[in-house]
Amino acid sequence: DTAGQDVFTETLREISRTSQMSNRSSVSNYALFGGFSGNAYAPVIPPVSST
Repeated sequence: DTAGQDVFTETLREISRTSQMSNRSSVSNYALFGGFSGNAYAPVIPPVSST
């Protein structure tokens, strides 16, 4: 599904842009999207505990 892939890419791009402005925000976004973009974020942000 190319449309879904575009939305996914845009979401990651938005998270990435936001994380540059606020590291705390990037951690929040990682917590929200971690299950979904964990591989993309793993090198950038340490894993958030999933308790």
